[in-house]
Amino acid sequence: MKISFLISRQNLYPTINDQWVKKVFEAFKVIKNYEVTIFTSVFIPTWELQIYLCKKEYIKQIIVVPAKSNNEFFDLCTFYKDQFLLDERISTFYHLNIDSVSDKEISHFRDSYIINHSDVLYPISIREKGFFSKLLSANTTKSDTIFKIPYFYNHIKKSYKINIANCKGIPESIEDKYLFHWTRKTKSKWPDENYFDYYNSIINSSKYTRDAFSTLNHILDKMCICSSDRHLSKNCKSVSFSGLNPKRFIDNFRWRKRYTEMSFEPYGIGIDKKYALNNGFVKVEYVEPINIKNVDIDKKWMVHSKGISNNWSNEEEYRFSGDVDLSLIPKDKLLCICLHKNEAQEIQKKFHITSYSYYYE
Repeated sequence: MKISFLISRQNLYPTINDQWVKKVFEAFKVIKNYEVTIFTSVFIPTWELQIYLCKKEYIKQIIVVPAKSNNEFFDLCTFYKDQFLLDERISTFYHLNIDSVSDKEISHFRDSYIINHSDVLYPISIREKGFFSKLLSANTTKSDTIFKIPYFYNHIKKSYKINIANCKGIPESIEDKYLFHWTRKTKSKWPDENYFDYYNSIINSSKYTRDAFSTLNHILDKMCICSSDRHLSKNCKSVSFSGLNPKRFIDNFRWRKRYTEMSFEPYGIGIDKKYALNNGFVKVEYVEPINIKNVDIDKKWMVHSKGISNNWSNEEEYRFSGDVDLSLIPKDKLLCICLHKNEAQEIQKKFHITSYSYYYE
């Protein structure tokens, strides 16, 4: 028997305390005692959590993968098989061809396929008048509401109101002597971990474990800042830093509605500026948006658009091409910044790196 658990859009930072997470975890504990195959899918946490649970509870699953071509499908299958440590004996992939489907319609096309091919539907947390609600209304005969709970969407918008007059924990002597890499809460896994570990952390913690402070701890545990080409030209992976001192950087801790995340948060690691510039770090060159396409390919990683609505040159950005291996940098050339004094003390005690905080008390 093929079944599916249906869950509408949820908040971006799930924990085991969220009612929908608790309920799907409970449902899998029950359903594993029956001979069923569960439809799951990719790209969205409400579907990917189910991939993790099928793996964890050893339940058969069909992972529906939307892809425009066989090559894309193969690449995605390989990626998710590795990310979730999947066992081919219980996990199979289905290629949902979306070659003629618009990007905006992919999720609806995928959800319709799963509902139409399921023998039993188990709604868990369904938004009223949403897409799932409409499909369920047309499939009442195969819908079982035993696990259903009221829908609640907790939209979390993080913000910081740091009064520079109260920032007494950061000494004036720092000035502009360091380049800082600032962290933020991530909506997904860290770049050097797999999805299985990420979703495992959600199930096993009452707080979201990929917040900015945890991310700073993770960087220091691994002694590595992973490079990325996000918001950069493709295949131009680098690590970004700011030349602004921590007090001048405060205005950059802001919510970005377009990406539903903070731009940066007040948790960062600094590298002595003179040391950095002598070891491969370069200052970003800002160009007019219209000229960004004319930059030589080998220089794209060190060039950025000035921006249209925002003037990105105000960040005084520096970059390093590739990952930054912190283990190669003398610890007396490193410095950490946190929001609160107890956090800075924890970092300094654990990693033996000088640490300061915005708030001294």
